[in-house]
Amino acid sequence: MHNAVFTWVLQQLIHADCSAGDGWGATRCRVRQPLHYQIARADLRGGRTNVRLVYVIGAGFSAGLGYPLTSDLLMKLWDQVDEDTWKHDLEDAIKFHNPTFDPNRFYSYPNIEELLSQLMISDELFHAGNQYMGSHGQSNPEAIRRELLMEIKDWFLKIHQNGRGKTWVREFCDHIRSERAAIVSFNWDLILDEVLAADGLSSELYGLSQHVMSESPVLLKPHGSLNWYEEKPGANIKEKLRIKIFESNNAGQDVYAFKRFRAPRTKQPRRYMPLIVPPVYMKDFSKPIFRRLWRHCMETLRRADKVVFLGYSMPEADRHAQFMLRCAFANRQKEGVTAGGVLRTQPTERVQVVIVNPDRAAAERTASVVGPGHECRWICDSIPRMEKWDSL
Repeated sequence: MHNAVFTWVLQQLIHADCSAGDGWGATRCRVRQPLHYQIARADLRGGRTNVRLVYVIGAGFSAGLGYPLTSDLLMKLWDQVDEDTWKHDLEDAIKFHNPTFDPNRFYSYPNIEELLSQLMISDELFHAGNQYMGSHGQSNPEAIRRELLMEIKDWFLKIHQNGRGKTWVREFCDHIRSERAAIVSFNWDLILDEVLAADGLSSELYGLSQHVMSESPVLLKPHGSLNWYEEKPGANIKEKLRIKIFESNNAGQDVYAFKRFRAPRTKQPRRYMPLIVPPVYMKDFSKPIFRRLWRHCMETLRRADKVVFLGYSMPEADRHAQFMLRCAFANRQKEGVTAGGVLRTQPTERVQVVIVNPDRAAAERTASVVGPGHECRWICDSIPRMEKWDSL
């Protein structure tokens, strides 16, 4: 049942025809190549059509800058939140779903993904079940969930101010530029955005233009970003401080990027929710911008000769990412001519995979998703300790 649900979701995202695979249970996907990926012969001389090195980045990458992991986020956030009515409501909500929760006991904190999923379910069934929910029924689960995400956003932006200028981050970005590599980052933070956007933010930087064929690095963020805002809140940002990075055919679905790497400031005490995908079990990628992003992630990974996972733990609950990665590794691009009579780029059958993660279990999950058909190497190390990126 779960496999059927996730297959349907990813079909909507990447427009793939999928069927069950053999042996270890991989899924075979026959991706219908979008028109803008039918590459003319003249374009084969260079550019993003020949991406060969791709980095997949997770929370472990940013942990070296003071950001939390998914497993300890709630515990570390707790002391950052001021004592107020909302914090009391949050504690009640946590205790309703996790009766043994005690803020003074580190082992009683739930995983943030689990908690946000519980709050989402509470909201969906709130009107039907609030009379049976005791004190928790007096609170609004959606309001608690939204405020929790706002607190996480504010905290992350504060960490960003303190994490600027790290030498290893600059060296990594210099390496990305020299290799003209692509990055698929499942993080919301803005560390790489700020360093890579030396010439300013653009839809090309984020891989949101119709053609992902830039000579510059591309930073794909399939879970959204702390500086992205949907059209309605984005319109409240001064025009000189924003840039449209995605234009949709659907009314009200355009997306702006805020040019300052902080929260927008307003005369009134307004707080805007950035366009991010919360860490819940059933993530919503129905917005047009995410459909394009996931397609571009798929195509970028399918054309890679080498994929390096940096601090990405391949969470068991993130079925969308697992499915996309399985499809990308199971369907290497082959040389030949498309149905439209256009020459494909060079074949990319077998890919080298490097997993940089001190967590063996995370490395094993990643290798399992990659599959046995590719060379997979594990480096048991933390990201800030990496000395030479060229040696990976």
